[in-house]
Amino acid sequence: MIESKELRIGNLFLERFTKEVLIVEELTVDKITFSGDYSTEWQAEPIPLTEEWLVKFGYNNNQVYIRDLKVTTTEDNEPIYYLADEYDNGVGCNDIEYVHQLQNLYFALTGEELKIK
Repeated sequence: MIESKELRIGNLFLERFTKEVLIVEELTVDKITFSGDYSTEWQAEPIPLTEEWLVKFGYNNNQVYIRDLKVTTTEDNEPIYYLADEYDNGVGCNDIEYVHQLQNLYFALTGEELKIK
């Protein structure tokens, strides 16, 4: 279960049944409010970080710099993330499984929101 302290306003999630993209709009200790108006049962779930989502953020050709965050892939096509400088020296940060985690990391490293291209 995801706790509100792991999230930021603007994080992206999927609605379990419709697969509509939801946005975190408000956070308190006890409640997470998402975009959308649902009168029937619904549930937000984290979005797995896939190549499709990486492309939405600017990833291409197995390697991209999203500002100072570099994304490349292993032989098994698994993404590898690290903070890199202009000489490609980097610090790894590979425990990213979901879109909201990449959004949070990007914000922590750059002070800017990660935008869909």
